[in-house]
Amino acid sequence: MSEGLIGRLVERIINEISEVLPGSMVDNSKTLMSFIGSSSRDIIVTNAGSFASPARFLVLCLRNMTSRNAIYFTPQELMYYVVPYDEGRESDIIIFAAPDGLNALNLLIDQVRWTGHRICAIVASDSLPQVIKYKLSNDSVVYLKNTAKSISWLLQTHVLVGIAVTNFIDRKGVRGERLWNELTSISVAINDMLEHYLDDLLSIKEFMATPHLITASPTMWAVAEYLAYSNTLKTQRFLAMPYEVKNFIRFVNRILLITTDVEEYSMKELKGLTITAATEFKELKIKTDPLTAPIYGLILARALELLIER
Repeated sequence: MSEGLIGRLVERIINEISEVLPGSMVDNSKTLMSFIGSSSRDIIVTNAGSFASPARFLVLCLRNMTSRNAIYFTPQELMYYVVPYDEGRESDIIIFAAPDGLNALNLLIDQVRWTGHRICAIVASDSLPQVIKYKLSNDSVVYLKNTAKSISWLLQTHVLVGIAVTNFIDRKGVRGERLWNELTSISVAINDMLEHYLDDLLSIKEFMATPHLITASPTMWAVAEYLAYSNTLKTQRFLAMPYEVKNFIRFVNRILLITTDVEEYSMKELKGLTITAATEFKELKIKTDPLTAPIYGLILARALELLIER
């Protein structure tokens, strides 16, 4: 039974990601890589729309694998408390605009341009409205196709970031080469991955049948966002950063924790709530490099959706 189920899941997921991870992703990454490479200042990364994880993932990759100094700000922090006050030391800015983020992108661009910052935008669209398009340089925009679903947006952006950063460092070092190889051959690993995690997914499916909190370690935030904002899942669920969980457990004391084995120690205090606050935890722990883990995690999250739909 499990072999047939895995086969159906693999077939469905490969069909979906073949549409959202085209071969042109390597070409698309060149715009982002060039912007990073030409930056002589600090890089600020932000998001427009619901999903902050691609921006946060880029900051983690740059800080872990390059000498570039990068920092994440929310769009509100950036517009009202950062760019109006950094005259003479303007950072370059990278904006990830989610499918629901075009209005926010327009506001961000206005504020950033008025204060003299260079911009690179990665947008979940084949094109932009003219009111936005004329404000951006054509060589500093990446258009992502087939982004009607959040899974395609998140997968594309995380793969785009990984490829851009590994190319920026010329795939040097064991980690750079391994990341490149994994990012460009994701579909090959799907069958083995689902075989390994199927029991975990079935257990999480049952856990998610009643209201719960969702949280994650920094590298796995995309998976938490994806599950929290999913239109497929109907159960009440709430997204909280790990440090916020203790303030919510008096309302919902069931927590889905998404992390990697490398980051397990950083979640030790959070998991201590099982004793101090009688909190029930269910964990999805990915055993791979933290910088590729969110991509595998997103595929597992899509498999979880498909299991819940059955």
